[in-house]
Amino acid sequence: MKVPIAMSASQPPLEQISQRPRAYVADGFISAAEIADVLARYDGDQARESLGIEWGSGIAGISGELPVARDALLGALAARIEAALGFGNTLPGASFRFRRYALGDFHPAHVDCYAIAGHHLVATALIYLTDAEDGGETLFPDAAGGPLAIAARRGRMALWFNYTPDGEIDPFSRHQSEALVAGEKATLAYFVYAPLFCAAIEPATARMLEPA
Repeated sequence: MKVPIAMSASQPPLEQISQRPRAYVADGFISAAEIADVLARYDGDQARESLGIEWGSGIAGISGELPVARDALLGALAARIEAALGFGNTLPGASFRFRRYALGDFHPAHVDCYAIAGHHLVATALIYLTDAEDGGETLFPDAAGGPLAIAARRGRMALWFNYTPDGEIDPFSRHQSEALVAGEKATLAYFVYAPLFCAAIEPATARMLEPA
C-alpha cells in the first residue's frame, strides 16, 4: 500500500474551485511537448492500429486503456497526479483512459464510484490535451450552489473526489461531458483507486476555498 506523497515545488499548484464536490484545477499541468508526444503515440487511426490496445467507440467518442507501465511519459504523469493529490494509486496495473471526442459527442452523467478488490475509485484526474472552442465542458450538474462547468483547455488538469471525507459516495460528484460543438477534445483520465481513508486527505493546493 502506498503512503501519502509529498508534492514537488516545481509542479503547478492546484486551485480548489468547489467544496461539494471537492474539485480542483491546475492549468499548465502538462507541457505542450508532452501533449504532442501523447497525441503522436495514441491519436489517429494509424497510431491506434499499431498499439495492440482494444478501442471502443460510441456517443462518448473513441477510447482505450493505456497501461502506465508501458510508457515512461504516462508513468511520469501518473506520479505527478499522485503527488498533487497527496496519495497514490494502490490498484495494480494502473492505466490512463485516452478519449477522443468528435463533434456532437458527449458523455452522459454518472458518478465514478467503482471498487475493485477492496480498492475504491477515490479520485478522478482528467487532463485536457486540446482546446474545445465551444462545448465539451466537464459539468457537475448537482454541485452545491448550482452547476459547475470546467472548460476543456489544453494543458489543464481537473481533479475531483468521488467520496466524502468520511468514505461515503459523494452525490455532488455526478458529472458529464457536454456535447462538443466546435474545436477539439481529447483527454487522458487517471482513476486513482485507494483505501477509503484516503478520501479524507486534503491535496496540496495553492488556494483553498473558505468553508461555506
